[in-house]
Amino acid sequence: MAFDSVLKDIRNGGQETLLAIYRQHRNEFLTWATFHYSCSEAEAKDVFQDSVIVFYENVKNGQLTYLTCDLKTYIFGIGKYKLLNLAKKNARMVTLDDAVLINGSDNSLEMQHDKDHNRQIVQDNLNKLPEKDREILRLYYIEGLDMKTIANKLGYKNADVAKKRKYEVFKKLALLVKNNLRTFMLL
Repeated sequence: MAFDSVLKDIRNGGQETLLAIYRQHRNEFLTWATFHYSCSEAEAKDVFQDSVIVFYENVKNGQLTYLTCDLKTYIFGIGKYKLLNLAKKNARMVTLDDAVLINGSDNSLEMQHDKDHNRQIVQDNLNKLPEKDREILRLYYIEGLDMKTIANKLGYKNADVAKKRKYEVFKKLALLVKNNLRTFMLL
């Protein structure tokens, strides 16, 4: 299909065209992203989905009226910048294991105990969340489902709503864990 027809179809609400573009490039993007940017498959799925959404929004709002490159190149270009931003964000994160290594502790038994203790704190706080909140985290982090599938399974309007809800639930869990760790440190 010519690019002009693709634009016209998408502007007229052609979800099948957008879905065809998504399906045509998804697997190649996942392979490319995980190889070149050392991200997880779940991260690559999210980035690809976000890239297709940006493409869609650019078409719908009239920002994209023609291309000087292939459509795949355009979507991959959006994904590239999103992956670079993700890599920067991940580079700024310090995990508990990193903190232990920075502090110079190499006692593996102590480290294992800390990991087990922290895992238990996360599990205890996870159990405090409502079932639907636990389910969205389980579907994403354990089963590795994409946000569109999760939205369908849990009855959210679309993938963006599910993604926002997953973020909110994760932040709620992180706050519970943080408060629990702070209380533990005060004891």
